[in-house]
Amino acid sequence: DGFVIPIRDVEALQERLTMLYENPDLRRQMGQAARNRAQEFTWEMYGDCLVKEYHHLLDTTRSPSRTEG
Repeated sequence: DGFVIPIRDVEALQERLTMLYENPDLRRQMGQAARNRAQEFTWEMYGDCLVKEYHHLLDTTRSPSRTEG
């Protein structure tokens, strides 16, 4: 999926960049995985998630409060 590099850890960043530089197959594999993942984020998916969130918020605000009744 990628590398997690601690903030301000220049040595870790250098190691990962060197690893990618020296391993073209790994670069290609990671690049393809990133492209595949990015293709999952479509406007249709975004719209579906947004509509679901709106429905959730509306259901939450319409529910009777626990202090009533």
